[in-house]
Amino acid sequence: MMVENERKKAKQALQDLKNGKVIEDSLAYKLNSVPQVDYCRELIQDSDAEWLKSLASSSSKPLIRELAISLMHPLCRKNNRDIRAYLEHLWNVSKEYNIKMQIMWRLLDYDDLPVDLHRDIYENFVVPNWDKWLPYIVDKFGGKEKVFSSCRERLNNPSSFPPSKAWVYLCAATGGKEEDKEMVRDLLTRYSNSNESINSEVANKLFEYL
Repeated sequence: MMVENERKKAKQALQDLKNGKVIEDSLAYKLNSVPQVDYCRELIQDSDAEWLKSLASSSSKPLIRELAISLMHPLCRKNNRDIRAYLEHLWNVSKEYNIKMQIMWRLLDYDDLPVDLHRDIYENFVVPNWDKWLPYIVDKFGGKEKVFSSCRERLNNPSSFPPSKAWVYLCAATGGKEEDKEMVRDLLTRYSNSNESINSEVANKLFEYL
């Protein structure tokens, strides 16, 4: 019953946003958190692309903009090229850290993203913001106690978690508990000779964080 009520709330909030209603920041934040964000994403259709783009570009509320970008996930997983072009443009013109964080995840949903853009995200966004980026990612993956197992699970499940995000999981794994460091080192060693150049590049650079 509780899950059903949460789904109904998510559906109503999504309808309000479609109708141009401004929702409270607290609700936008909640809707962009698990499990509510998953309920919302289940409702996203191809026809929602335009209002999501409009909301991500025009809302004066950062948390609503972040939510709109997050809700593009199903469209990105369907390889929507229009959304991709929009996100690439938004990535290039945006300055706000929280907005770029959302854009990063959506761009990495595309498994054919050029390696140069992967490299740009890592070198010009992740590395300069490492001290706040890594704790956020570790928390997203369950905290220090769970982050290594969470990342390993994602790396071993490419059908559910795109291989295009592998280097992000490697980054997150370095933030785990001290007892996991040797396993993280072994993981980085395995990826340091990867056929995917960005994964091998990042893996080799991450040894310095251990």
